[in-house]
Amino acid sequence: MRNLLVAAIMVKNEEERIIKTIKTVEQYIDCLVVLDTGSTDNTKKIIIDYCKWNDIKLVLKECKFVDFSYTRNILLGHCHNLGEFVLLLDANEEVKNIKIMIKYLKKVRNNKWQCLFYCNYRWDNSNDIIGNTFNYYRIGIIRNNIKDIKYIYPTHEIIVAPKKYKENQILLKTPFCIYQDRKEDKSSFPRFKNDVLVLENYIKNNGENTRVYRYLCQSYSNLKDWKNVYKTSNKFIDFVENNNFKFSTNIYHAYLFRAQSSFHLNYDDFEKYYLKSHEYHNKLIECCEPYYELAACYYNKKDYDKAFEAIEKCCKVNSKHLSQIPEVKPNLYKKIRYEFYMELSFLTNRMNEYEKTKEMLLKSNLYQQVNDPIYKYALNNKSLNSKNVLDNLNFSNNNKLPSGVKLPDNIILNNNKKLPTQEELIKKSNEYELSIIVSYRNREDELEQFLPHMNNYCKYLNIDYHIYIVNQNDDEDFNKGLLYNIGVKILTNKKTFLCFHDVDTIPLKGTNYYKPEDGEINHLYGYTNTLGGVFTINYDDYININGFSNKYYNWGFEDNDFYRRAVNNNIIINNNFLYERYDKNCFKELNEDKEAPVKKMSLITTKKNKKIFEKNILYEIDGINEISNIDNSIDVTNYGYFTLINVDTKKLFTK
Repeated sequence: MRNLLVAAIMVKNEEERIIKTIKTVEQYIDCLVVLDTGSTDNTKKIIIDYCKWNDIKLVLKECKFVDFSYTRNILLGHCHNLGEFVLLLDANEEVKNIKIMIKYLKKVRNNKWQCLFYCNYRWDNSNDIIGNTFNYYRIGIIRNNIKDIKYIYPTHEIIVAPKKYKENQILLKTPFCIYQDRKEDKSSFPRFKNDVLVLENYIKNNGENTRVYRYLCQSYSNLKDWKNVYKTSNKFIDFVENNNFKFSTNIYHAYLFRAQSSFHLNYDDFEKYYLKSHEYHNKLIECCEPYYELAACYYNKKDYDKAFEAIEKCCKVNSKHLSQIPEVKPNLYKKIRYEFYMELSFLTNRMNEYEKTKEMLLKSNLYQQVNDPIYKYALNNKSLNSKNVLDNLNFSNNNKLPSGVKLPDNIILNNNKKLPTQEELIKKSNEYELSIIVSYRNREDELEQFLPHMNNYCKYLNIDYHIYIVNQNDDEDFNKGLLYNIGVKILTNKKTFLCFHDVDTIPLKGTNYYKPEDGEINHLYGYTNTLGGVFTINYDDYININGFSNKYYNWGFEDNDFYRRAVNNNIIINNNFLYERYDKNCFKELNEDKEAPVKKMSLITTKKNKKIFEKNILYEIDGINEISNIDNSIDVTNYGYFTLINVDTKKLFTK
C-alpha cells in the first residue's frame, strides 16, 4: 500500500468530530493532508497531537477561506507527490468498508487514465423514518498529481477534468461508502448569507450560469427570503428560455423555485410553474416532487379536493430510473411515498371515505420501516376504531396472519429500484423453494418455539418452503459453517434459494424472506459488517463462493469470513432490509434473559479463530466443495415441513 492513498480534509473549528473522521482512515493512508481555514478552537492541536501519538504522517497547512472551489484547489496542491490517489473528505465524514476501496485502487493503480472515482455517500438524518437517510454519489477519489483536475464554482463545488481522464463507477457497486451523521450538524443558517454574497459576486464577475443560479435560489430559500427567490428565479428562467440548453436538473429547479416563491408570496400562478417543472423533467423521466409540493400547497389552502388529486398523481410516478439522476433527491422515493399515502389517508378521512382511508393506510405501511402508521393513525383519529381498521386490512391472498405477526412494514431495494409489491415478490419467487437452514445443538427450548412459529410465518409468504435443522450430534466443538454447508449439500432440489437462520431468532413482522436478486445477499437481521443472524442468498451464488469456511469452531469470525468471501466475489450485500441486532421492531431473540452460549466462548477459541481469519485461506480450497463421506456421517429424518439432519462431524473432519 506504500504511497497509495492520501486523505485530504479542509477544516475550521472541527474539534468535536475530526478525530472520528481520522480514525476511519488512519490504518489505510500514507499521509493525512489538512488545510485549516481559520480555526479558533483546538482543532489544529488535536490533529497534531493525535497524528503524533498514532504515528500518522501529517501535512498541516493554513490559508484564508476565499470560496469552496478556490480553497479546495489549494488543498489538492498540498497533496501533490504524497501518494497516487487522494481521498477527499469533509471533517464530519466517516469512511465505511475502506478495505474494499484500497483493494480496488491497488488493482487500477497502473491504469493511468482511470482518474476520477465515484463514491457512494450516505447522510443519516433521523432514526425515526428510514427515508430520512439521504443516499447519493459523486467523485470522492482522484488520481493525484494531475494539474488539470480541479474544482469549479464557489459553493456546491464540483470536480472537472479533461475528457481524456476517465470516470470510474465500479466502487458504486460495493459496500464502500462515505457516511455523515447529519444529526450532529450545527445550523448552516450563518453560511447561507455568505453563500448569497459569493454567488451574486460570481455571476457579476463571470456571467450567468444555471448551476450558480440554482444554488443562489436555494440559498435565498433557506433564508426564507421569498422575494429574492422570486426575483432570482425569474432571471434564471429568462436566461434558460433565451438559450438552447441541453436537459439539466438545474433548469428543472428554476421552475420549481419560481413556483415555491409564488406560493409563499400568495401569487396565483404557483400551480402553473409546478406543472412547468414537472413537464420539463418529463423530457428525461417523470418526477413526483412537483406534485408532492403542489399537494402540500393545496392542503395548506384547505383545498382538499385538489390536494387529493395531486397526491394521487405523486403515487403513480414511476421511479425506476431515478438512480441515473443523482441531483433529483433519491430520498424522495424512500421517504415521502410513506408521507404521500399517510397524507392521502388524512384527506380521504376528511371526506368521510373510510374504506379509501383504510386502503391508503395499508399502502403507507409498505413504505415505512420503523413505526406502525396503522396503529398511529387509528389510535389518534376518533372517526376510526383501531380494532375495526386492523380487522379489515387483509392481503390479496386472504391468508390470516400468524399470531404475533403484523402487516409487512417495508420492502425497500437499494439504488432506488422499483418498490415491489408482495404479489411481485411472490411471482419472482414462486418457481423456487425457500430453504431455511438452521445450525443447531442443545437448544431445545428455542427449537420448540422456532419451528411452529416459522411454519406459521412461512405460510403467510405464500411460496414453497422447507426448514432444515442441521444438528451436530457429537462431542466435538461446534462448527456452524460446516453445518450450514452440510445443510446445503443434502438439498436435492437445486431450484431453491437459501435462508441461513439462527435458531434463537424469529420474525415478528413481515420482511423480505423472498428470493434475492442474482448476485445479491439480502441481510435481514444481525450486525452490519458481518453475515450472521438471518440472511438470504441464491443457491448458485452460495456454491460459487464455496459456501462457509469449515475451519472455525465454537463461535467467532465464521460470519466475518463469509462476508469477506461474498464481497471478494462481487456479491452485493443488500443491507436495506437489515434490522440490526437488538432492534426489536421486526425480530425477537428467544430467551433473551438466559445466558447465550456465545457468552461462554473461551478467549482461547476467539484468538484461534482470529488467527485463522487473518490467514485469509483461499476460499477455493476451504468450503462446501471440501466435504466428503457425507452419506456415512449423517442421518436424515423428514417431519413434513421440516427435516432433521443429525451430523457426526468426526467422520467428516479431524482438527
